[in-house]
Amino acid sequence: MKHSNTYNKGSHPPLYSSLVTCHSHLSLVYLFTCLLVNSFTGNAQSYVPINIDAATSYQTIVGFAASDCWTGNYVGKYWSETPKNTIAKYLFSQNFKTDGSPEGIGLSMWRVNLGAGTVEQGDDSGIEDISRRAECFLDASGAYDWTKQAGQQWFMQKAKEYGCESFVLFSNSPPVSYTRNGKAYSNGDGKTNLQADKYDDFAGFMTEVLAHFKEEGFDFRYISPVNEPQWDWKDPSQEGSPWQNEEIKTLVVELDKSLQEKELETKILLSEAGQWDRLYQTNGRASNQIYRLFDPNSSDYVGNLPSVAPVIAGHSYWTHDTNSQLINVRKNVKTNAKKYNLDVFQTEWSMLSGGEGIPAIEEASYMDIALLMAKIIHSDLAFADVTSWSYWTSMDMERWGHKNRFLLVSLSPNNPYNAITQSSTVADRSTLWALGNYSFFIRPGYKRIQLNGANDPAALMGTAYLSPDTSNVVAVYVNMSSEAQKIRTTFSNTGRYRATTNKMYITGSSYNLKKYGSASSESYAEDRELTIPARSVATVVYSMEDQGDTDIPALEKSAFRLYPNPLSPGESILIDLPETAKGNLTLSLYSTQGHLVYSGNKMIEETEKRLTLPLNLPKGIYLLKIQSGKNNYQVKLLVM
Repeated sequence: MKHSNTYNKGSHPPLYSSLVTCHSHLSLVYLFTCLLVNSFTGNAQSYVPINIDAATSYQTIVGFAASDCWTGNYVGKYWSETPKNTIAKYLFSQNFKTDGSPEGIGLSMWRVNLGAGTVEQGDDSGIEDISRRAECFLDASGAYDWTKQAGQQWFMQKAKEYGCESFVLFSNSPPVSYTRNGKAYSNGDGKTNLQADKYDDFAGFMTEVLAHFKEEGFDFRYISPVNEPQWDWKDPSQEGSPWQNEEIKTLVVELDKSLQEKELETKILLSEAGQWDRLYQTNGRASNQIYRLFDPNSSDYVGNLPSVAPVIAGHSYWTHDTNSQLINVRKNVKTNAKKYNLDVFQTEWSMLSGGEGIPAIEEASYMDIALLMAKIIHSDLAFADVTSWSYWTSMDMERWGHKNRFLLVSLSPNNPYNAITQSSTVADRSTLWALGNYSFFIRPGYKRIQLNGANDPAALMGTAYLSPDTSNVVAVYVNMSSEAQKIRTTFSNTGRYRATTNKMYITGSSYNLKKYGSASSESYAEDRELTIPARSVATVVYSMEDQGDTDIPALEKSAFRLYPNPLSPGESILIDLPETAKGNLTLSLYSTQGHLVYSGNKMIEETEKRLTLPLNLPKGIYLLKIQSGKNNYQVKLLVM
């Protein structure tokens, strides 16, 4: 994240049965929904017709995240239990309060900063603000001290206890003992600050940390070795290093080798570009990175390395000044990523610049800032097809009049400019809850499906998501307008499933992800309207129930066979596939709560392949989904 001098950093899916293939010939079924909210009034005299079409699907969600940079280590280490536990609840809880509102935002991913050692250097680090310094597990002698980053480890444990599914380890700078200038910022020549003979050492350091935490029960899903390599990082305001594409390749080759030697399944996440357009345009150092890193014809190609994730990651900074820029840049990211079958992760955003529909930065209210964030989340999901979305600093102090531009949770030590080691109070902000409109309800494994009728970036925009077990449809709306927007919703291609209830949760100037409506209003009924308040973010959760095979054509139940079923934990299963199942096969296993517990890709050359389930899989009922080309299959699996 680049800072000012005052602040630092479709296809046609499976639908609902014991599946088999769902095609566009499914009969059209309309479901009418409503929720009349009398307390919200607006000048809109007509409703907006919304249609959610389950036959058209897009990306599958991996998770929503935030990072512990940088204050997480200080709060977790020095603050008292009450404020620490309050922050953990806000960030990770998937529970509801007694009034039915979420008590937290249920983050499903957590980004952990791998420090370079500026805390140990103290004032010699050159970083004046102590809250921007980070500890390092490795000292100058080469010894590891696993008591370092204790505060961050406290939040890691809390995230795990609350059920956070994925952890990402990311580095801003190599350890200072490995850098050319002995600092965690650059000398300004545009080259990496890593010493030329330390690539393998830096790779080994990252791998050693991953191996240690795996033994401690934290199996990091991704390791991100470089962050915003486009910037110079010569200002000693935080840890950071520039990288050129060829330098990134050299490091990734060493890191892949080290991960393979230690038999770690952690994948390398690239490349955390400082803004989206650097991924597909040639513009200075570390640019055009989708091509440079993932095209076999590129001299910097690393896409064939076994530890490299088929993902391209970027940051949403500086690309939302106008609505046209907001949309077009993200469409370009999607188009270029699809050339190489890459998922897209948005791995860092906070409000460094403004956008249409928001007052000037210095005049923006807390809710204005949250609305801009929600608008960007919507656009990243709808136009870039991101599968993961991450906020930058989850907790920080409100300084220099920034309000909640750079935080989800506000820290209030006695002196907010230099007292991060002093425990005090915390406050939830609207950015927290607006992110929760997405993160709490859209869980890993949910698939985005088509929502028609709400696509105006100046007024009402919306996206919809289908749970893996097809029991829920979640729709999230962002209303940028100064008027309330009434909607009526129909559903298409839901097969034998019908909506039975609808619940709405609102974040606005007066509501923080509050459940709105009485129990009687939750019953799904026809010819009612749902009202999205002015300048708000609203989530509607529809419960879908199986109404029988009323309008589904006969399914090809013999398309494939899975056995044994039931099976024991760790036991292999045999899958017989039809002749049409050729090429790349995507396998995903979900729990009944919708959590992704296994995923993998298999290249199919014969009609019979064997899949080994994850070890220590708990007893229970699971849903196995298989994607082969445009065809999708699913079957229930019993482990006992």
